[in-house]
Amino acid sequence: MIEMFGDDLLSRRDQKFIIRLVSDSDKDFVLSYTSKTWEWGDYIGYVWDKWINDKNGQFVAIDVGGKAVAVCHMDVIEGNIAWLEGMRVHPDYRNKGFASILTSYCINIAKERGLSYVMLVTSSRNKPAQRVAEKLGFSVMARYTNFKDEGKESVREESSARRATLHEFDLVWSYLSSSCNYSFNNGIIGARSKSWAFTFIDKKILEEEIILGNVIIHGMRQLDGIAILGATVDDELYVRFIDGTPDGLREIVKALRLYRSELNLNGIEGFAPVTSLIINILKSEGFSINEERQLFVYALKLSD
Repeated sequence: MIEMFGDDLLSRRDQKFIIRLVSDSDKDFVLSYTSKTWEWGDYIGYVWDKWINDKNGQFVAIDVGGKAVAVCHMDVIEGNIAWLEGMRVHPDYRNKGFASILTSYCINIAKERGLSYVMLVTSSRNKPAQRVAEKLGFSVMARYTNFKDEGKESVREESSARRATLHEFDLVWSYLSSSCNYSFNNGIIGARSKSWAFTFIDKKILEEEIILGNVIIHGMRQLDGIAILGATVDDELYVRFIDGTPDGLREIVKALRLYRSELNLNGIEGFAPVTSLIINILKSEGFSINEERQLFVYALKLSD
């Protein structure tokens, strides 16, 4: 294994390179090879300035001959998780182990900072990313699917779902913690203030979410539906977790659409556990879901 620290000069297969922070001068070159990551392009250009100026995390690159031929951003979320995102490698430099090297570098930084986990998410179709993660000791800890409601005009329906109160904490925790979807996903849900990132939820965090008004429930003495919300993202209501029976889910969906309308947002987007019951209800309620593309949440535990 290659040890990587700061600006140490490294060599691999006669390819000399250094690991350094990304700079503004790298932008045009990096965007030239990331502009066609997906059919619609890539988000790197939209977050570039934010990542460059991130004092909490690091936007790092592998430099070959003065060019940033591979980049990755490490954010620190929820206080103790190093979140890896935006791993991109120039086509001419793929299959050289650069993704593994950048990931290992970020793991070392996370250890130095005393963080508890390194985490990332990738598509079920992205086999190269899965191989890199598993080679470095990551395990799939959760599986989710992305659902989206474009906010098209629909009949406004009242809902019997409501925001949970602290008086209902024990009821809510009992329902959430006994959920098969909570257990199967190891207590991982979407992150509170960062889209397309994931974190753990426990009793302490659930209490915080209830205080913030982020927990929507349905049912009285016995719950049959729950949704946990996050910060509004891109003018959309962000749903970090959703679960329930068919009837409970339908009431939760009505409540989500009412909140979207009240906040004058353009749509609803979120993550749902990969179960046919939840997926079928969301589809029947008009949400779009790409069932063939699951999201694999990988985690590497560093410390307790």
